[in-house]
Order: sequence, then C-alpha cells, then structure tokens
Amino acid sequence: MSETFECGDTGALVAYLYEEGEPEIREVIAGHLTRCAACSSEIDGLRLTRQSLQAWVPPMPELTLQMPVPTPARMPWWRAPLPAWAQAAAAVLIFGVGLSVGLVRGDVNAPPQEPRLSRLRPPPSTHPRVAISRDWSNA
Repeated sequence: MSETFECGDTGALVAYLYEEGEPEIREVIAGHLTRCAACSSEIDGLRLTRQSLQAWVPPMPELTLQMPVPTPARMPWWRAPLPAWAQAAAAVLIFGVGLSVGLVRGDVNAPPQEPRLSRLRPPPSTHPRVAISRDWSNA
C-alpha cells in the first residue's frame, strides 16, 4: 500500500475496515474519515455489508433425492419364462404320458423282436456268379 491515502481509494478503505495495513496509514485514513463525508459513508456501508455477511447463514438444502425405479417391461403370460417348479412338473407329466403310451402299446417286459431279414434282403439273383482272377506273376 502506498504511503499516502487518496480520497475514494476503496481498496485502502477495505483494508482499514479489516484492520490491515501499516499503523501510520491507518491513522491517516482515520483522520481523513473525520473530515470527508463521502469516505465516511462509504466505510459505514462497507461495515454494514460486512456485518450482514457475517450474520448470514446459508439455507439448508432440501435433500429429497429420489431414484426412479425402472419398471420391467410387461410381456404376455405365454412368453414369460416358466419357473423351475413348472418346468419340472411339465417334465414329469410328459414322462408319465410316454410311459402310459408304452404300456398301452404292448408288454414292456417282452423281449424285442428281431427284424425280419427277408424283407430287408434283395431277392436272389438268377445270374450265375463269375469269378474273375488274374495272374499277376507274368505281368
């Protein structure tokens, strides 16, 4: 800060208000405030502002954070996956139906019949078989 004070120097007035600066300059400003009405009213306004700021308490914020809960997409009941108990019940039901169909068709304990090979074999040929052999020793 400079050694001399000029009228209207707001920075010097704020330093005086906060009791900063060298004592000699503070005495000069105090003497000037007794003579100058403009600087005196400026200091009074700064002092009121400082007191208002010191008394001010910031308002408490409303803490109403709400997370939106996503709703699952609705699908038709026939496309929804089956629970495990329903899958097990369906498997037991299918097994029971298959077993009952097998019992109705025939005796389960009977030995399996052999397939009839006569239906699987082609009819015998009437052409005689010709054996072809070649002697490879003279080749």
